Amino acid sequence: MQCVYVLANAATGLAPRLLQRTWAVSMLRTHALMYKALFAILVSNVLVAQSSRPATRNAAPSQFQLAAIVQGMQEAEASLARQAPYQVIREYRLFSGNNPVPTSRVLALLDFRPEDGKDYQIEEHSGSNRGEQIVRRILDREVAESTKPAEAQVGALTKDNYEFQFVSETTLDAHPCYLLRLAPKRKDKDLMVGQVWVDKGTLLIRHVEGHLVKSPSWWLKEVSVKISFNEVQGTWIQSDVEALADVRLVGPQTLRSHALGTQSLGLLAGNQTTGIFRKPRTQRKFNSIPAEAVFQLNHK
Repeated sequence: MQCVYVLANAATGLAPRLLQRTWAVSMLRTHALMYKALFAILVSNVLVAQSSRPATRNAAPSQFQLAAIVQGMQEAEASLARQAPYQVIREYRLFSGNNPVPTSRVLALLDFRPEDGKDYQIEEHSGSNRGEQIVRRILDREVAESTKPAEAQVGALTKDNYEFQFVSETTLDAHPCYLLRLAPKRKDKDLMVGQVWVDKGTLLIRHVEGHLVKSPSWWLKEVSVKISFNEVQGTWIQSDVEALADVRLVGPQTLRSHALGTQSLGLLAGNQTTGIFRKPRTQRKFNSIPAEAVFQLNHK
């Protein structure tokens, strides 16, 4: 019995100390679990932050790199004046309001020679005479501009005319491009507020769109334009244009042009012709942006 009493007293004395030790161990384990949980949260936050950052290759270029892109674009555009001679057929269609049927259709043949520039002739026209008048104004101005160096053409996408801002790297019709924002340096009827898609490989302009920073006429409340370029049979040409003008007293007028085909003038020696293609006349230069004088949709 004495043994039992002694053991009982010993157990009674040890109980508080055992409880204290148990509580201490439990608290240590609890704190350890809390620290582990906090560490896991911190690590996961870092990983999420890292994964949400854009990759270095997609980061906006420095001002030096942007300047190199713009300079390369200007040089690439200037090189187009040295392309091999060619002819291109363009179809123009004029639409009024929301009517899907064109009020006028014009087919024009354009000749290009590096040393002489560009010329044109109207091959077919139907519908309103208004359409042919507009197309002739457009082409007359394009011919006049084509006799100038690329950087001196009206509305040329150059550092003299625009401030450029890098937007992103993107793709256009499966072609990797630099997307740049255009901010005109002055309020001029031949300059636009918009964006330009520059091919990453060639630095040639693939697409440009926006609205004129200043209306070319009181009759026009607003003019927006989209111009696309593409390589066709080895020749870099203006492939498509869409211009929308809100004309006072008339309403929206839309002009669309599309390159139906192109052919090297080397294939047109002598009297050889292929369909509408023919022996070239006097030519002048090609390519002005946005010198497509859709901007001259004056109401008369």
